[in-house]
Amino acid sequence: MDLRQAIAASDAGAVWRSLHQLAASHHLARLLAAKDSQFTFDGRHYPFCELTQDLFLILLEKGRFEAYIAEGLTSAEISRQISRIEIQNLITEQLRVRKPESYRIARRIAQILQSDSRFSQNVADGPSRTKIFHLTHWGPDRPRFEMPELKRRAASVPCRPRANQFKGVSGDSQLIISNPDLANLLVEIFIATNSPASLRDMRNLAMSKLTIMDMPEPEGLFTEDDEPIDLPADQFTAEENAIRADMRHKCPLLVDRFLLAISAAARSRTRYLRYLNILHHSYFAERTLTLNEIAELLGIGTSTVSGFRRRIDVELGYLGIEDLEIAERFAQLLAVRVARELRAAGH
Repeated sequence: MDLRQAIAASDAGAVWRSLHQLAASHHLARLLAAKDSQFTFDGRHYPFCELTQDLFLILLEKGRFEAYIAEGLTSAEISRQISRIEIQNLITEQLRVRKPESYRIARRIAQILQSDSRFSQNVADGPSRTKIFHLTHWGPDRPRFEMPELKRRAASVPCRPRANQFKGVSGDSQLIISNPDLANLLVEIFIATNSPASLRDMRNLAMSKLTIMDMPEPEGLFTEDDEPIDLPADQFTAEENAIRADMRHKCPLLVDRFLLAISAAARSRTRYLRYLNILHHSYFAERTLTLNEIAELLGIGTSTVSGFRRRIDVELGYLGIEDLEIAERFAQLLAVRVARELRAAGH
């Protein structure tokens, strides 16, 4: 049964398997999985499972399955649209949420290379048609080196100190480096390497000179053979105590990170407030409500509430909080934030 037939027959299992095949074979997903194990979205045994589930829910909520059938698309056309649009957008959003500073810097590098008059671009020969950037006064014919040689030559470029001023609409994002300084860094890299470079190479070289503090997801404590270390529950190593103290200090940042992820998943103010209501009534209200009670209160279906709660659980899992004391502190701060935002919205 192909994808179109599975959608027409409302065979959720067959649709899910087809979507998983598309997600697992997507070039960006595989590239990210190779570079960072967290982008397998699930773990070693069934990679891309969670990415597939997110994709399935998004297509369901947007009514895309019905639209594909109504538009008379073939299975190949449906697969192409999902790969080129839906999966691409979903992975980009995951990048923005999981690696916010890297994502912002990567976008700024691309914008500067394309808009600053000191830089020009041309398209490389071959089927990939990769954009190659260079200093404008060089012209397009200068020899191009591969990445290992570019790294060796760029080693002489000094790293930049981090600019800690807070910027952005919400005022909670650090600048890292100003655009003029970032542009000057790119110029220095081109001069040091004396070579044109692709956008990917320039991003890698420039970001290696910056202090980027994307918060990694905490990993468990494992030995070399990947077996958990069995420590008594009431004893901690000095390293663990330091980590726990750091996590307690970062609890407000974890709350910000969680709500940012929920906001990104919601994609609208109305849906974001719906997430907050579900959070409040499921976890923080004096009398928590059942799934059916929440659905009736918000005027939505139980399957929608279930999908929202599943997303909430997934984003909470991404935070990697395992210590009970830290989890309680996080829950207290999150409850206050949720109540405050709902109150401000008149809920």
